[in-house]
Amino acid sequence: MAPTSSSSWADLPPGVISSIARLVPCEWDRVRMAATCRAWRARVVVAPPPPPELPMLLLTSSDVTRLACILSDGQTHHLCKDRAGMRYFDSYDGAYLFLAMKQNQHHRLLNLQTSKMRVLPDVVSPHPSLQCVYMVILAATLSAPPDDPDCVIAGIITYQRDRDGGCPRHRRCAFWRMGDPVAYDTVPWDSQAIEDVVYRKGLFHFLTDNEHILKCAPTFVLDADEVRGAAVESTLHRFVPRHRTHDAVVRARYLVDSRDELLMVVRYAPDSDSSTSAFKVFSAVGP
Repeated sequence: MAPTSSSSWADLPPGVISSIARLVPCEWDRVRMAATCRAWRARVVVAPPPPPELPMLLLTSSDVTRLACILSDGQTHHLCKDRAGMRYFDSYDGAYLFLAMKQNQHHRLLNLQTSKMRVLPDVVSPHPSLQCVYMVILAATLSAPPDDPDCVIAGIITYQRDRDGGCPRHRRCAFWRMGDPVAYDTVPWDSQAIEDVVYRKGLFHFLTDNEHILKCAPTFVLDADEVRGAAVESTLHRFVPRHRTHDAVVRARYLVDSRDELLMVVRYAPDSDSSTSAFKVFSAVGP
């Protein structure tokens, strides 16, 4: 009897490979599946798209950034090597992470799937007639994917006097376009601190520490295709203070755009020195 040749993964019938691809809901796992061989890559490309992305938990360490993925049954994806002093401060759908390479300096937008980095501004213009000052970005979001030419970024920032330190001021709203070297702070000053920002229905929504919503629509003043300033139409939607039944300290507040609802998540602790003890979720009612 002639010896039979050993089979390989590439010898599987195309229909079987397609069936396997449909059972892999995580896009990161599909990328690894496509790297198996040419035959598998061809079937993964034509497979039905994976389900909508679910939130992933970012696990930073002193060496490698990882993601804990619900679609992979809680498995972790090893992504990129961390640099000393790097600070993550926000994310955007499609595996984009906002980070500062040196804590308060060198802000970047990182695509984890391609490792491509986009430079974000380190300075802000409080007014067109004033000199730019260094800023620290605390949170940020996009109006559209970063490759969209109309993409606008909104950030929650603080000022600092110089690159080596200084005293950050109150939290402010700032806006810029992708690729702009300068951010613009043009929202009229309000005594309330800004805690979070999301983009929905054509407007940036900022959450204040008084749990009001500041809705903003920025426009940019162009001169020979260069931005010379920005103007922002803003409306502050004030809400009747809710009755606080939870006798605890508010540690943080977040906005979540979920299934066409604007939600506010409040994180509580027994006191300012204790860890989180409870969460509450509130739904916005009205326009």
